[in-house]
Amino acid sequence: MRIPVPRLNRRDPFAVPRRYSVAIIVPLTVFGIVWPAHLPAPRDREYDYDCHDSGACLTEASVPRPVRPRRVKVVSVTSTSVTVTWRRTPSRRVVGYEVVLNRTRVAVVRQHRFTFAGLTCATAWRFTIRALGPNGRRSHRRTVFATTSACPPGASAPPAPLAPPPPPSPPGPAALGPVPAAPAPPPPAAIDRQAPTTPTGLTVGSIAPTAVALRWTAAKDNVAVTGYRMLLNGVALPQGTTTLGFTFTALTCGTRYTLGVQAFDAAGNASPAASRAATTAACPPPPGTGTCPANPKQGVQVPGALTVLDPANPCRTAIGRVAASHVEHDGDCHVNITVDPPYQGLLNAVNGSAALGQLITEVIPSHTLAIPSIGSRVSIFGSWVNDHSTGWNELHPVWTFTLLAGSTGACGG
Repeated sequence: MRIPVPRLNRRDPFAVPRRYSVAIIVPLTVFGIVWPAHLPAPRDREYDYDCHDSGACLTEASVPRPVRPRRVKVVSVTSTSVTVTWRRTPSRRVVGYEVVLNRTRVAVVRQHRFTFAGLTCATAWRFTIRALGPNGRRSHRRTVFATTSACPPGASAPPAPLAPPPPPSPPGPAALGPVPAAPAPPPPAAIDRQAPTTPTGLTVGSIAPTAVALRWTAAKDNVAVTGYRMLLNGVALPQGTTTLGFTFTALTCGTRYTLGVQAFDAAGNASPAASRAATTAACPPPPGTGTCPANPKQGVQVPGALTVLDPANPCRTAIGRVAASHVEHDGDCHVNITVDPPYQGLLNAVNGSAALGQLITEVIPSHTLAIPSIGSRVSIFGSWVNDHSTGWNELHPVWTFTLLAGSTGACGG
């Protein structure tokens, strides 16, 4: 590249020299600087920097948080306990659940049900469930609220909370000393994963047409057994117990049931269920369809030897087949009846052991009736009583005999 230089005019030294333009062409390169931008986290995944139970904080946002539990709800409330259940989290990243009562962790469990026991009656409580991942991360909270039932008679209600004292005035600069170091966090609580032992020694107690009592020997646990869950035909009942006995109620008469019991601890670990079969007592027969006299023991020679079993409906009807008959020393005709199954409730244990499982009926001399022959099928209507001298139940006196099949004859024939 040439750059022309102006020359002076020698003839006229004061002349203005000519001006020249110099153009320098330089190639221009544009450089672009590109740096990575912070990308937002996906909408379906959230991150935090919570500390693991061991005390070491997670500082990498690449560790996902587990999905929080679903459908957390209260299923049972008593004066001293509340039971909370939730749906299983459909994720492999969940290894357990943290159970919190009023911001205080109570336990870490694997089940999807927990009973908060030892609560104060008539008090509002806050229950929180969080899922735990294998990396120590915790899910967002699921919280429900419940108030325990009213205090039982004789128990005092919880005292009203006192108003907090006013905050003290800040000290002056001279009163400020060195700032103490923060206390070290407490070590994490050990997770109880050991279930109690199975209850043993199951014994069936009293049996009624609609109720059966069950007792058992206490189970053992590495920490403590907090209660027992009751099962009826393999289904857990809403109510449980902390004692060593339970009465199953609202049952159907003459029905066989499988009664079960299962021990659990504060961490929600449950033992294998122990069970025992039992059958409720036979259904009581309906009241008779005939006309019962005002005095159901009218004409009986020794009224004090009999007890009317149902004073409100003293007479009953029974249908069955005549097994035997004979004349007693007092002149009464004893007719033994093998009753049909619907009328087994008229019998007691002595009928089964001493009367061959038959119902004893007595026709008194003052109320004579045609006696059905052995093998005849009859319908009997009489006063339902218990005989003190023998211990069995009877229809005594018999007011009517209706022959359904067969014939009539003499007593003992």
